[in-house]
Amino acid sequence: MRSSSFMNRLSLSWISVALYVVCFICSNILVDANLTSARLDLTQDRTYTISEATKQILEEIKEPIKLRLYSSAGIEDNILPAPPLTKNAVFFFMITYNSFSV
Repeated sequence: MRSSSFMNRLSLSWISVALYVVCFICSNILVDANLTSARLDLTQDRTYTISEATKQILEEIKEPIKLRLYSSAGIEDNILPAPPLTKNAVFFFMITYNSFSV
């Protein structure tokens, strides 16, 4: 009888682990599908946060804006102040700007 109780506990443990894994995967899928534009700026001076004035200006612009970024290796270290403005930062800013436009 004692081994039967042990087997029940062991099987319940494995079932619990499997359910946790399934819940974890499902929650990641839901978050990925619903929070694609959610971002959190934890920099001290809110470097990557778009101000309310910028949001208002972006909402008022009616025509499309074209942006071309030309970059060379090492140019960010020599010209731009810290924190460096990288291609990824520009890409994420454009995604955010696009969410405020039509």
